[in-house]
Amino acid sequence: KPRVAVLCLSRHVVPWQIEPQPGQIRDSNGPLLTVQVGQDGGLPVAIETVAGEGPVLTTAARLLEMADILIMTGGTYAQGRHEARQVMEDLGAELIYWDIPIQPGSHTGAGILDCRLLFALSGNPAACGPGAARSPGCCTAVGRASCGWEVRPGAPGCKGDWGP
Repeated sequence: KPRVAVLCLSRHVVPWQIEPQPGQIRDSNGPLLTVQVGQDGGLPVAIETVAGEGPVLTTAARLLEMADILIMTGGTYAQGRHEARQVMEDLGAELIYWDIPIQPGSHTGAGILDCRLLFALSGNPAACGPGAARSPGCCTAVGRASCGWEVRPGAPGCKGDWGP
C-alpha cells in the first residue's frame, strides 16, 4: 500500500482535535483526505497542519521521509503567491503540472521528488475533496500504487513511468 501524508498549509487552520481560537477553523481536509486515501487503497501515515515560513519545509521533508505521496492542502494561492508550489520548488521537486483550471478550487498542482509524488489541492473544504478526485493523477496515483504498481526508480525523474 502506498503511504500517504497530508499537510495543511494555512495560518487560519488548526488540527481538527484542537479548539479553534477566534479567526481560526478546524482542519476538515486532512480527515477527509485520509478517508479518501484509505478508500483508494492507500495507507494514511500522517495529518499535519503547519503555518509560517520556518517549519513548512522541514515538516514537508520529514513527511516525505515516511510517505510515498504527500498531499498539501491550502497555501495553493495565498497573499499573491503559490505557497504549495514554492514548497515543491524549494524541496527540489520537478513540477509535473500546475494551475489546472478545476472549479471549485483552482491552483492544483503536482510534482515528483526522488520517486515520491507531491500534490497541491485547494484549502477550501468544498473544493478539496472533489479536487482530489478530479486532480490529474492524485487519486489515480494512490489507486495504482495500492494495486502493486509503482514509479520505477530508474525512470528519468520517475515521471509517468508506472509499471508492475
